[in-house]
Amino acid sequence: MTAGKYRSLGEVAMSERRFDDAVAHYRNAISLEPGNGANYYKLFRVHNRMRKLSEALDDLTKALEVDPSNADYRLQRAKLFVALGQCDRAVEDYRELRMASEGGTIPTEYQGAAAEATRCSMQVEEASKAFAAEDWSTAVQYFNLALSHMEQASDLLFMKAQAEYKTGDYYGTVSDTGRILKEHKNHLDAYQLRGEAYFRLGEHDMAVNHFREALKLDPEHKGCKAG
Repeated sequence: MTAGKYRSLGEVAMSERRFDDAVAHYRNAISLEPGNGANYYKLFRVHNRMRKLSEALDDLTKALEVDPSNADYRLQRAKLFVALGQCDRAVEDYRELRMASEGGTIPTEYQGAAAEATRCSMQVEEASKAFAAEDWSTAVQYFNLALSHMEQASDLLFMKAQAEYKTGDYYGTVSDTGRILKEHKNHLDAYQLRGEAYFRLGEHDMAVNHFREALKLDPEHKGCKAG
């Protein structure tokens, strides 16, 4: 079967929401035509619909390796970088788009998204500085601003949860670590921090349950054994 046929099958599967089938068809197309950036871009579209954003980012990066001058690929990757909390890398992609455009300016249709990426990058930087300085309230403030741009950024969300714990906002810690564990069921540090927050709230059974869940994954986890 040809790569074109696999792409056609992928389009049909995509339209019928058979996303796993679409992924398989586009991967077959890639195996036959690894030098065709459109194959990776079509795979990105499926992963993006499935909200598997890390895989979608990998697809776009491969598409750009094949076709680095494709503005649409770079624009979509910049948007994904923001969604995944990598705003500084989004800023770099928008800079590349500006350099490649006529007159060296960001095209009008990209300007809003480019400005958002810049704000996001600055907010992450300020949050990280405050976190390092142990200025927990300021860190929470900037993490809230930065995370408002993002969809899946568990590392930054965990830093926010840690800062909330330090300010005594244990309910905030429970809420944010719960979001992390929904996406990453093996996040041991999130189990520990959530357990400690529950303990501070006087919900000792919940605390113990979280420590036990973590110890099922890693019986030697020091923080949870101590808890």
